Amino acid sequence: MSARPIRRFRILARAGAGGSGEVFRAIDETTGAEVALKIARDATGRRALSREARYATLALSPRLPELIDVGWISIDGAAAETRETPGDAFLALRWVEGAPLSAPRSRTAGARVELALMVARDVGEALGDLHGVGIAHGDLKPENVIVDSLGRAHLLDLGLACALYTAGVEGATPRYLARGDSDLGDARARDMAALGTVLAEIADETVAASENPVNAARSARLPDPIYAICAALLAPNPGARPS
Repeated sequence: MSARPIRRFRILARAGAGGSGEVFRAIDETTGAEVALKIARDATGRRALSREARYATLALSPRLPELIDVGWISIDGAAAETRETPGDAFLALRWVEGAPLSAPRSRTAGARVELALMVARDVGEALGDLHGVGIAHGDLKPENVIVDSLGRAHLLDLGLACALYTAGVEGATPRYLARGDSDLGDARARDMAALGTVLAEIADETVAASENPVNAARSARLPDPIYAICAALLAPNPGARPS
């Protein structure tokens, strides 16, 4: 796949893959900028890309990747101009250089708290921008948060995004759902609980090692001020969680 052209993009390397498609690091040859090029291989992937493109045009935030282009690729690799042309869908987003929160990290307790506070600030900003236009992320987890070289966090992947007051979204990661939240018609509150769980995992290694991190986060002796932040985000009453 190296250097294969797709419309205005030249692929550099494969960056990841899932059951419904692949992600490539590519160059936008009209601007010289690097992009994350997502290619959907089936109907499930195309629905996710369509959802991500729609919501990315509504939610403008420095903590969310900018939408660059969306379109179709015909079977022979040439650009397809209409939905009727058979082929794969693609979505291009601004490339975010960095490492996901899920990557192994060796940190002191103080450094973990510092990282958790930074993620709370930046991902909280991203969620605020999403929620402000009526969108919930729907699948907040460490794999979907990138920390760049400047120490700023970016929230990725709107493939499971939904309207704020939507019941459980199929495909969301169960590990970051509070008990009873999966059928809750408040996706905003689910986002908040997921953020609280991620922050607790960063700050406390025992939470990260737990099979039920939501419960572990609620009972952990987290350091200040992370304790107060997580307690609010993980409030058992979803309506009491901050917006």
